[in-house]
Amino acid sequence: MDQRISITWVATNAFAPDRLRSLLEFVSRSSLLHVKGLPPNLYNLSETLSKEGGRLDISVDDDGGQQLGGILQANRDNGAALSFSLGPAATLVRSSPLIAAVDLLAAGARMLAADRGMVAVESTPGIAPMPIATWLSPSAAAEIDRSRIDGIAQEQWDGALLILPESPTTSVPRQAIRVIMATEGVDQEALTLAIRNALSSSDWEVRASAMLGAARGGLQSLGMHVKRMEIPQRGPGGVTGDVRRMLLAMQKASLVLLSCGAIPETSAEAPDNRPGMQAHLLRSIAGLPLRFYDDFSLLTTALTQPLPLVVPQPAILPCGLDRDRNGVYRSRSLEFIWVPPIVHWLGAGTNVRQQTPAQGYFLARWPLRSSNSNEYLQTSFARAREVAEEFSSSEGLALAIPTADEWEMAVRGPDARLFPWGNGWEKEMLSAASPWGMRDCAGIVGQWSADGLVCGAARDPRCAARSRQESTAAIRLKIDSQVPSSSDTTAGEARP
Repeated sequence: MDQRISITWVATNAFAPDRLRSLLEFVSRSSLLHVKGLPPNLYNLSETLSKEGGRLDISVDDDGGQQLGGILQANRDNGAALSFSLGPAATLVRSSPLIAAVDLLAAGARMLAADRGMVAVESTPGIAPMPIATWLSPSAAAEIDRSRIDGIAQEQWDGALLILPESPTTSVPRQAIRVIMATEGVDQEALTLAIRNALSSSDWEVRASAMLGAARGGLQSLGMHVKRMEIPQRGPGGVTGDVRRMLLAMQKASLVLLSCGAIPETSAEAPDNRPGMQAHLLRSIAGLPLRFYDDFSLLTTALTQPLPLVVPQPAILPCGLDRDRNGVYRSRSLEFIWVPPIVHWLGAGTNVRQQTPAQGYFLARWPLRSSNSNEYLQTSFARAREVAEEFSSSEGLALAIPTADEWEMAVRGPDARLFPWGNGWEKEMLSAASPWGMRDCAGIVGQWSADGLVCGAARDPRCAARSRQESTAAIRLKIDSQVPSSSDTTAGEARP
């Protein structure tokens, strides 16, 4: 089969011509591309530099005569755009054509000089697996909390760090396209290229983000692409019925904006008529200030707001909590994640709101497990409070059950997502980490909050869902002490 992988990458910094030779040397010695029957470093490399940009041709031949070929182009004057198409795939170690694509990604690593720079790989729909790699810029890589990366560094070049997530379903392009859209000063041609490619992504969230990016950017040349964009179906592997209806409304309103439709003012109250709702939809999609928030504006936020690469860190650690050499926060027997004091979105429906914790806080990475089994301990609410007191004594920390808002901020992160992993129903992602690194937080076992409400129940894994119906639930503990934050920041996670 003719397997193809498309790579689209945009950054705002220039590509220095004097770095091309180092780039070629890095590609030639990289261990990420191995062709069976050949030494890993047997490559044919050629370069051509011109005033307009750089060009790199890479080809690899194996004993069967198959060839991997591609062209890397970088505009040094007006930002940079990388577009790569991988032709008939050679037989690769680990039987994955993505390994070749990751090697080619290395060629763009040095172009990531900006803190917000990212690179993404995306496979052609229906042919290759989901994206599995991203590069972080040198400055972000130097500061990042390694314990909060859902993967491991495989290669480094001039300080840039390559991350391969644990889960093959992790979608780096979701964050990449949102970073591109949020970055000021991106060359218009490069922005149009990135959004046009994203509109045909196999990941519906990437497509939806690109649709909103086209509307906000006034990219009228992409109107037909937006009109033809596939809206995901309701059901497993797709979206809920409510999300599908909102996406259809977004598509229609985006086309209105792309046709230069006027954006009216809205009232301070939720609209009770069609013109009022249309005005609200248009302002949400355009990214203009709103006078009220609802599920629609929440979804547009989730599809356009990238996760931060830098967040405030704890200035001091509570007595009894240490940070190991891998950056993991540990007490005697528990691991903790840090929720920074930045703005978070909470709620759903008519109760959508923003909240910033007065100070950051620590929450257990996992719910407590039974002492005689690997299953999560499930108790009554009264017993859960007793367990928190018992663990306070054994761990040497002041521990408590988190409030429902604290639990939701930890599981939802700052970008308003519907589920811990994103905005669609993905059963295989139930155990995935939240943006702040919390695990098994929704859809597996309900967990008590200090309000007596159960969060994250299997029957409703939405981040905002809270219930009073359960008589027993699992226990996740927080450190019940004030934790001041430092003005120093470190890189956050780039999750789907």
